[in-house]
Amino acid sequence: MGLSYSVGYICAISGNREDLEKVPAAAQKIYEDKQAWCKALSKDEQSSYGTFETSWCEDYTNAIKSAAESALSGDSLPAFVFTAVEDDSSHGIMDEVMKALDEALPGLVIVLCAEYERKKCIFISPPGESSLNLNEFDLFEGRNDWKHAAKLFRGCQALTCLRLPWGKTLSIGPRTFQGCTNLTALILPKEVTKIDETAFENCPNLTIYAPSKSFAREFAKEHSIRSRVYKA
Repeated sequence: MGLSYSVGYICAISGNREDLEKVPAAAQKIYEDKQAWCKALSKDEQSSYGTFETSWCEDYTNAIKSAAESALSGDSLPAFVFTAVEDDSSHGIMDEVMKALDEALPGLVIVLCAEYERKKCIFISPPGESSLNLNEFDLFEGRNDWKHAAKLFRGCQALTCLRLPWGKTLSIGPRTFQGCTNLTALILPKEVTKIDETAFENCPNLTIYAPSKSFAREFAKEHSIRSRVYKA
């Protein structure tokens, strides 16, 4: 029997280095809590759903730990990306893991792209808030929270580093990052194809990191914004 659905996730997590250093331990704690939950179930409950839920939780948290540890090695920017897949057997566990990480480290910025068939949806949790909820809408209806990014980030002094996930054509609208005076690093994928002239007003410390010859890189050059080539 085939799966009734399969969702692919690309998740970009950014923050200051101090917060990123806490990610592996936070992910491990999420898994250990899930283990404790499973052990408290009856044997029948463990065999019917507890064991495989715990196994999926381990897979997701291991992916987070591995990506975070890799980003922390050397002089890399305080941001990383990991991918995951959810299907019938793991439904709801990705949401559980990401929500727990968001609550444990609210200073992180989480941008998550979910793709189901041809529908893509964006979830954003800005720094200082624990607002990530993958179950707050019906994925099959589709939604693009990036349209509301300006409301989330405009004037956000807590925003220091932000990485956007690849895999979705993105445009950055008017005054999206206006007044983010502490934003020092914005990592943009090649899929960014439009940036409004006012997107980075009053961002004096900003450096844009983008692939060579990408739209974002050329935009930065044309608008005298510091930029560096970044290989995703």
